[in-house]
Amino acid sequence: MTPSQAVSVCFSKYFDFTGRATRSEFWWFYAFQFAVGSIISIIGDIGVINELVTLTVICGLINTIFSLVLMFPNMTVAARRLHDIGKSGWWQILPLAGAPGILISAISLAFLTDASPFFGVMLLILITNFIFMMIAAIFNIIQWIRPSQPGTNKWG
Repeated sequence: MTPSQAVSVCFSKYFDFTGRATRSEFWWFYAFQFAVGSIISIIGDIGVINELVTLTVICGLINTIFSLVLMFPNMTVAARRLHDIGKSGWWQILPLAGAPGILISAISLAFLTDASPFFGVMLLILITNFIFMMIAAIFNIIQWIRPSQPGTNKWG
């Protein structure tokens, strides 16, 4: 699959979580997103360097809109990629399981002092959840790299 075909397929399946996505479709779409987002960010950085506030703000808005527009295609192609290797698309949200622990401990740490008996516990919870999220993200990347499951499976 060519890069333009991958982008086209991902946009045509904007809300379609069913079926399968090949490795090339998945990675070409992410390469497209990375390239466009990087170009917008670089232009914004040039605005920062040259003190062009308007350019920086416009690039920030464009990048935010670009990210929001790609939110659903990202989720759908990731789910279809996981389907292609025989896994449920829900695996992609595994890294988010640590988010509540990070949020609670970060808020708690903001109000605790070093002398508080709970400071160490909250810090440990924060670090543990962060490590879990990183391991889960690496797990997902490994899944997305795996070759397609031959033949048909539960998802197509």
